[in-house]
Amino acid sequence: MSEYEYYEFRALDRPLTTEDQHELRAISSRATITNRSFTNYYSFGSFTGDPDEFMERWFDLHLYFANWGTRVVKIRMPVSRIPKETLHRFVGGLDGVECRYSGDNLFLTVTREIEDDEDDSWMLDQLQLLADLAPLRDGLIGGDYRLLYLAWLMGLDDGAYQDDVPEPMPGIGPLTPALAAFAEFFRIDPDLVAVAAERPAASEAATSDDAQAVIAALPEDEKTALLIRALDRDPLLASDLAALVRTSVALKSGTLDEARPRAVGDLLAAARTRRMR
Repeated sequence: MSEYEYYEFRALDRPLTTEDQHELRAISSRATITNRSFTNYYSFGSFTGDPDEFMERWFDLHLYFANWGTRVVKIRMPVSRIPKETLHRFVGGLDGVECRYSGDNLFLTVTREIEDDEDDSWMLDQLQLLADLAPLRDGLIGGDYRLLYLAWLMGLDDGAYQDDVPEPMPGIGPLTPALAAFAEFFRIDPDLVAVAAERPAASEAATSDDAQAVIAALPEDEKTALLIRALDRDPLLASDLAALVRTSVALKSGTLDEARPRAVGDLLAAARTRRMR
């Protein structure tokens, strides 16, 4: 099988202008370019752009894979959305995860080298591959850190931790389609993922009824501010509302951080038991 590489970029917070698209076309004559995306597949030649520059200038998400095993996902988000101590707790010092700060933005890059001979050419037919992962960015911005847990779990799968190291949060269940797609893309041990998801995440406790109650209880000036942001088409409004509702419900129910984290050794043992069933 010949070698190939696949590059995909997505703009979420703002569409590309006509000038943006012309600049991108000058970089690649064969790419599929829209006002929200840049996609190209290489079976000969190579990408002449710089993925980090693309992310700095135009895009919020990037996915790359090659048939020799390299897989990459990049996410751009406002620097104020994830505390540095939270990033350190989940992925601090972890090989394969880079957190880079530039201006008002945080760039999270997850990379994994997969060493096997499995044919992944089927992914070239998954035209919505990066779109399937897009909700993960909204989750991170809104305070749902289960993506970071999966990155931590990838490190566990690669032997990065001692048995007594505690998991960074006590559960990630139930898995959303986006989280499942991320775990599959990076080939994280499915038994480890299933064990991690056996416990529910507090971030999933809120319902639409909860949201209605939390928003109804807000002071009038806060409601007005939210409506103004909606009129201004603030791309972060939905994520901020989701975070507000999750935190309010967790505090009210007393479920915030109530479960005791499991140790790496316990997770590995549970995954082995599951694998032998």
